[in-house]
Amino acid sequence: MHFFLLVAQVFIASICIFRLLIIVCLLYLKVLNALYNLCKINKRRQERAAESGIIPHLMHFIKINSPLKRFSLPLLCDMAHASRYTREQLRANQGIELYLSLLDDEDWAVTALDSLAVCLASDNEQRKVEHALLKAEAIHKLVVFFQSCSDQSFVHILEPFLKIIT
Repeated sequence: MHFFLLVAQVFIASICIFRLLIIVCLLYLKVLNALYNLCKINKRRQERAAESGIIPHLMHFIKINSPLKRFSLPLLCDMAHASRYTREQLRANQGIELYLSLLDDEDWAVTALDSLAVCLASDNEQRKVEHALLKAEAIHKLVVFFQSCSDQSFVHILEPFLKIIT
């Protein structure tokens, strides 16, 4: 009899934990959706979000392939256009590596290349972005991207490519 009581208690506890996880996930979704809407067109808000430490959290959602990735990716790509401080935070949190990895994703490749171009154009005297892009792995990813670029995408990559080479 005690065994069945214990099993019932474990079952009830697991249901409560499951419900709590659902509530937490929904809360994350609502918060990130609100942040996305607040920051999408306002560079100052993007900078404030970066100052508040949002970049590592957005990176985490992307790395674990969370459903929240759909809000995280556009925010991180837009943040490259926000300010020098925001770009520095992106670089410090492996943003350059993220942009390079997005070159493999047909839906995000052009946006990622544009973000790389903005980061490179705004690189300060220490040339941290340039050094990151001169690594063999980064060069390989860029070359493979340009070689495999479809005809439809090629027109869209010309402007970011021009930013990179000038």
